[in-house]
Amino acid sequence: MYLVIAVFIAIVFFINLFFYLLNQKNKIDDENKRLREENNTLALQYSLLTTSINKKKNSPLCDRQLIKDLTDAELRVASLLVEGLEDKEIAGRLKNSTFTINSHIRNMREKANCRNTKELIAYLLRNEIV
Repeated sequence: MYLVIAVFIAIVFFINLFFYLLNQKNKIDDENKRLREENNTLALQYSLLTTSINKKKNSPLCDRQLIKDLTDAELRVASLLVEGLEDKEIAGRLKNSTFTINSHIRNMREKANCRNTKELIAYLLRNEIV
């Protein structure tokens, strides 16, 4: 009699253990599926981002190297230049001489290989430098 009860309890225990483990396996499978979907989404986003960056790098209109070559003073002048201010107005705002401002503009044009100030402004805007 005790043996039958012990066997019955053992069977119930193992059945409960089986269903518990099955439930845990299903939870793990669901989590793995969710992580795979998230990974695929992130991989797609990464792919789109790198494609976009590579297109921008290969564009003849963009040269991010220029930003490293510009001095702080040149960047200040560039930001005012793209706002449409003239040399005298920029000189007044920055409390510099017109000659100094023209020197900064000339240096930026040389660094960007631009023929004139209008081309420099277009270059600065196109490359999102200011």
